[in-house]
Amino acid sequence: MRLSYILYITISFILITQISGMAQNLVPDGSFEQYLDCPHDYGTVRLGILRHWRATPGDCTPDYFHHCGKNDFSTEKNTCGGLPPQDGHGYAGLIIRTGEGKNQADLYYREAIQTELSEVLRPNARYIVRFYVARSVYSAYAAGNIGVLLTPHPIEISALKDYPAQVKHPEIITSTEWVKIEDTIVARGGERYLTIGEFERYENRKILPLSVPAKYSKRFSYPRAYYFIDKVSVEFLDEPNASREVVLTREAPSSYIVSHDFGDIQPGKPVVLQGIKFEYNQAELLPQSEVTLKKLYRLLLLHPQIKIIIVGHTDEKGTAEYNQLLSEERARRVAMYLINKGISPERIRFKGKGASEPLNTADTPEAHEENRRVEFIIEP
Repeated sequence: MRLSYILYITISFILITQISGMAQNLVPDGSFEQYLDCPHDYGTVRLGILRHWRATPGDCTPDYFHHCGKNDFSTEKNTCGGLPPQDGHGYAGLIIRTGEGKNQADLYYREAIQTELSEVLRPNARYIVRFYVARSVYSAYAAGNIGVLLTPHPIEISALKDYPAQVKHPEIITSTEWVKIEDTIVARGGERYLTIGEFERYENRKILPLSVPAKYSKRFSYPRAYYFIDKVSVEFLDEPNASREVVLTREAPSSYIVSHDFGDIQPGKPVVLQGIKFEYNQAELLPQSEVTLKKLYRLLLLHPQIKIIIVGHTDEKGTAEYNQLLSEERARRVAMYLINKGISPERIRFKGKGASEPLNTADTPEAHEENRRVEFIIEP
């Protein structure tokens, strides 16, 4: 009896350890708490004030704010406006993009921060990447494409290049409260370094001027899209191809902020599959549809917990009965593409709505083309 009890306790301890290990945050000091000195000036990340984070490129000057900070570098009141941390007592601050400058070089300028993960990412394993951002209240510009880049080696971010970020929020974030950015990724294997910033070429930048009170114009963050960063995490989710008897898994999040390919997706909200094309009055998918179809397949592969509805639409030309049949058949073709790629039929429903839900009621060729579409909806 005593031996069985000991074995039970031992096995339970191992299982608890495995489960808790899966939820372990691989980002050391994701809430920016481990500092060498209280912040008291600009650009202190470059000077090594944080134990686990560095500036990239090496000559850029991200900032650090903490409850103990002096001379306007605390979290509650600082030179960029102040905001209670999302977690803990500190956070970082970055110039994501500049909105005004004396020359072109000033407009190219951007900042990023980088850390080394506590372990290398496993090949083909899935991880949840999550962090929080908030725009400085004094910032007269807002930016998009804020994201995370994971690399095998430390990288120096150039102002003139773009980088294949694994997580990216394409929408411009104007909120001065904390916004969660989260996505599930499949690791290639060997990724060890995490960088947060904006990784698009200058020509593809997303920056928006805002109506910020002129009294803020003397503030440091005013001519810039300046953001606070906090609570960064990378957590192991599972290995889809591994045996479920060996790898314990937990469910992926029921909602998430951003997809690589479709931006912000809300369950129950239709997403138009831009790029899906058919022959006129036919249901045969044209070759150029492959790019968009692969994006949808990737979404379903990365998030096996979701189920979707494929919905076909036509314009108002033709009879209601004909349009209903055509729209349904087009939706079926998209569904069959995904099923033939290996997605379970239980995760996909399809239906047609004919011309009953136009996006544009104008009687123009452009409006008709806009109404001829295929959408998908994540089931709530």
